[in-house]
Amino acid sequence: MKIIDIHTHVFADDLAERAIKTLEESSNTKSFTDGTLKGLTESMEKAGIDISVVHPVSTKPSQVETINKYFAEIQSDSIISFGTIYPTAENSAKLPAILKNNGIRGVKFHPDYQNFKPDAEYMFYIYEEIIKNEMIVIFHSGRDIGIKTPPMGTPKDYSKVLEKFYELKTILAHTGGWRMWDDVEYYLVGSPAYFDTSYTIGEIEIEQFYRIIKKHGINKILFGTDSPWRDQKKDVDSTMKLSITSKEKEAVFSKNAEKLLKL
Repeated sequence: MKIIDIHTHVFADDLAERAIKTLEESSNTKSFTDGTLKGLTESMEKAGIDISVVHPVSTKPSQVETINKYFAEIQSDSIISFGTIYPTAENSAKLPAILKNNGIRGVKFHPDYQNFKPDAEYMFYIYEEIIKNEMIVIFHSGRDIGIKTPPMGTPKDYSKVLEKFYELKTILAHTGGWRMWDDVEYYLVGSPAYFDTSYTIGEIEIEQFYRIIKKHGINKILFGTDSPWRDQKKDVDSTMKLSITSKEKEAVFSKNAEKLLKL
């Protein structure tokens, strides 16, 4: 069975050690790779994953150009890169077209690390450009393990975005909102957004997980791990053991992602 991991992270070789150490300390968790592209590809081979989609996050405007250049360059048959936009940077609304011209298929946003609300009006211009350029957007949704303050991107916030921008091809990470799954059921189930399964199995009550994916629709569920913060092999095995049909597993592991990514 083909497997696409829709949600992974890597860092440039010269930054990876420092970045991993900082994030491990802030989240009190342990990375399962060294954070490099090589570390990810070795993890993929062990897990039997064919393609990983990697997501960068810029935490200040000065990082954007360098990050996007690196992620455009590392793409291959097994690595698909999304790009980064810092929401309040002056040229943010121009970047979707530039990213698309460089072979980037989508954009990753993390409200907590980028200090914005998803339903803020200044984001609307960026969403319009993402739609115009037929790109995908993935949001961190719900709480973040490394941040103690209330989350800036909640299921309720994203429901407002989806209501206004129904055509926005949206992935909401962590099955719609990490550790806010009651709100996911209330605000997001049945919406046009895709949910990825990253950092979910083992965190959510399994009956609630089954209820969410059934009501939301298996055709909008994407396999994801959040590597290096989860063991890809373990998450593949856990997903294989889910009480869903073989056809549904195939949809989650690859078919839904292939359609969304136009592979």
